[in-house]
Amino acid sequence: MAEVLVYCGNQKCGVALNESPDTPVEKRQPCPKCGALLREFDLRVSDEVNVKSFIDIKKKSTRCSTLLDVKRWHNTPLLS
Repeated sequence: MAEVLVYCGNQKCGVALNESPDTPVEKRQPCPKCGALLREFDLRVSDEVNVKSFIDIKKKSTRCSTLLDVKRWHNTPLLS
């Protein structure tokens, strides 16, 4: 997901503006605090990553090498 925030481009002001980043320069309204038409755009991008784990535990007999028990856990989310 992406979000673009618009701020006054005057370095001494920098107030957040309720303005679309697509507004053409000639249609911009002056900053309500300082009157500047300069703009600064802050692009924020986020995404989600899902991580899954798989554990396979095997237990062997002490008398012979036959497999006695197998336990499996899978699709266990590590992050929520």
